[in-house]
Amino acid sequence: MIHQRMSLVIKQRNQKNKDSSLKSLSISEGKLSPAFQAGTTSYKVDLPGSVDTLKVSAAANNSKASLRGIGKKKLKPGNNTIQVICTAENGTSTTYTI
Repeated sequence: MIHQRMSLVIKQRNQKNKDSSLKSLSISEGKLSPAFQAGTTSYKVDLPGSVDTLKVSAAANNSKASLRGIGKKKLKPGNNTIQVICTAENGTSTTYTI
């Protein structure tokens, strides 16, 4: 009987981070309602009609995630919708709506 020895090398793949949450979300005028919480993705803010631009700031919970929808936003009279999208390293995303 012949015995053979085998070596098996298991390499762990470097898994990409899947965290697409924000650690902060803020606006330059007014207050978000409800107050920011990472698990909440829908917010409202009431602004006077004289406000025609709004600066949206956010920070991703994970440094390898990317953000879209931040910066200065032009507002029109009436209702406006602003979306901030946080995309994780693995491609999954979470959309926060103001």
